[in-house]
Amino acid sequence: MKIRHATFISFLAFNFLQLDVFGKISYVNPNNLDEKAEKKSSQLSSYLNLYPQIEINKFIYLIANNLEDIRYENSTQNNIRILSNKQLRTGEIFTAEGDVVFQNGSSIIVAEKLQYNFKTKILLLNGDIRFNSKDQFLLASELKYDFKNSTGFINDIYGSINFNNLGFIKIEKEIDKKVDERIFLDNKVKNVSLNSTSTLGFEELDLDEKGTFLKKVSPKKFILELNDLQKWRFKTSRIDIKDNKWFANKLVLTNDPFNKPQLIINNRGFKSIDIDGEITFKSNWSTIVLDNKIYIPTGPRRYKIDQDNLFRWGFGYDKESKDGFFLTRNFDPIYFGNEKKSSLNLQKEFYLQRIKSGKTESFSNKNESLLASKSERDITFLDSFGLRGFFNTNFSNLNLNSEFSLNSLDFEKFKKSFRNKSEISKILYSKNRINSKKETKLSLFGNYRDKIWNGSLGEKEIISAYGMKIIKSNDWIINNVNKSSTIAASYGDYKSSDRVDPLKMLSRKRLNIFFDRTHSYSIWKPQKNTFINKDNTYSPIEIPSGLNINAQAKIDLYRYSDNNYQDLFIFRVGPELILGNFKNSLLDYTKISIYPKITLAGGKSPFGFDQSTDNNSIEFNLKQQLIGPITLDYKTEYNFDFDSPNYKNFFNTKFDLTWNRRAYSIGLFYNNETKTGGLNFKINSFNFDGYENFSN
Repeated sequence: MKIRHATFISFLAFNFLQLDVFGKISYVNPNNLDEKAEKKSSQLSSYLNLYPQIEINKFIYLIANNLEDIRYENSTQNNIRILSNKQLRTGEIFTAEGDVVFQNGSSIIVAEKLQYNFKTKILLLNGDIRFNSKDQFLLASELKYDFKNSTGFINDIYGSINFNNLGFIKIEKEIDKKVDERIFLDNKVKNVSLNSTSTLGFEELDLDEKGTFLKKVSPKKFILELNDLQKWRFKTSRIDIKDNKWFANKLVLTNDPFNKPQLIINNRGFKSIDIDGEITFKSNWSTIVLDNKIYIPTGPRRYKIDQDNLFRWGFGYDKESKDGFFLTRNFDPIYFGNEKKSSLNLQKEFYLQRIKSGKTESFSNKNESLLASKSERDITFLDSFGLRGFFNTNFSNLNLNSEFSLNSLDFEKFKKSFRNKSEISKILYSKNRINSKKETKLSLFGNYRDKIWNGSLGEKEIISAYGMKIIKSNDWIINNVNKSSTIAASYGDYKSSDRVDPLKMLSRKRLNIFFDRTHSYSIWKPQKNTFINKDNTYSPIEIPSGLNINAQAKIDLYRYSDNNYQDLFIFRVGPELILGNFKNSLLDYTKISIYPKITLAGGKSPFGFDQSTDNNSIEFNLKQQLIGPITLDYKTEYNFDFDSPNYKNFFNTKFDLTWNRRAYSIGLFYNNETKTGGLNFKINSFNFDGYENFSN
């Protein structure tokens, strides 16, 4: 784990290669160099046969052979600071001891002892080595680096890294006077706040289906997303360095800013590689450890900073599209262009259950419509494999995102196996402020075989859709009222099933004008801490207790080329009450909300996928801590729409039972409407200051 090591090591080399001795304070200002000093510096560099002098913003850093003869005053223009209590030159060996300090900009490293051999070009740092730069900290006991052979090692390393800022360490023009060695006096972790959440789990499990667990794991896929590392702490006994690669036999990562960490990731065979400024991390095997009790193997891992990071192997179960259990294998991303603005991620799929049975039920018969019912047939060799792809590019301020999938590589089934969603978009206007955010985006879209769930009408498939849309969004806060609005318009050509006859395909042009406005009024809001501490055992945030009234109004206007129309006016308003701190072990967190929803509908859609249904209802949400980290989340709607099959019934009922921890959460969920459930495993990432060491 190298803290932008190419810059860091070179940074030290550029200066130590030019040093003879340095004293308690050694600043060099070229404007103050007299002729005698310049001559001595020139003679010194020539005598030592060093590399050419490194000029950084017109400042040349030289140290005289005789410290007593050269004195320079501090200058605000200087961008290098070097300190030590004492120094010694013996032959080709230079030694500095006692509070050795090296600083550029806001980056600073301190050690008890520094030794440099001018002949072998070997640098040694010993004793309580501490490094700080922006969101990176590093502690170590020993550092050795051979500049001739580009090899070295670092012992007893602990650190914290913000992966988002890893590439920001660079040579600065000036010394940051707000930063000095006193920054290391207080190492306590503080100012901790939640940054983001990653997910591991099953999207949906068909728990109502009879049979084994594997048969119930349906119909989507297993999810494991740890792409966004952000700020984590790490620890290892030794890192070996060779050329631009760093190696560690075992390295421990944790997202938890506090001790003892609730979650760690053990990495074996860890490598860090810097190629032309692009940093890649690899491990031969990784294991997630929860509360030092539960072990989850995650296999080989590969991360690229500022890029998507995919697990090499995965698995899933999709009964409807892939006939059951399957394996996935991710290829390395493919980049295009000198600036690598275009990328293609490919994932191969192996349909094990389809191969085992020799049958497939994922396609209709050969000469039947895409809307026809699926039937059983024998598989071909190419039915054993599938492919998914994600293509992203940016050109002329346009963004292109395209996702495609094939659940068979048999091209005779291409029309029935291929799915695609693509969009070309351009941000026409964007403005962000502390209490407001505005954006206007224009898009061209094209979809093929996109699935839509439409309540009582069930799952519908859009065979094809292409067109354009423009969306203007606005979020702002005025007098403690959170407001948002969205205005959108889209026009496109759609092919999908008829509303009345699901086996009949229709082709219609559709115009949609959409307006949404939401307000959240704070009625009661007690003061809460901005940051969390060790008491937040069960939650990654301070619970936002209070009483809010949330209101929403939506207008959806549809016009179709066959003169059909559909006008929807939707109103939703109700209270949301949050109580407790979720720090005590019993009933210390309650969240309850009630939202009556009224829909005034006029007209009918010719399609089934966008026909308004379940229009009038009351939404009930309840989330309650039961005991310790366990919470129950219950959501349902009561239907009072006369025209709905769910009239006077509760529908869209969902249950979520979750084990909550500061660093992670594990949840089981069930949707009574779709008869599906699943497992979610979420890993949290935090922002924090400090670098307190941890034990595991």
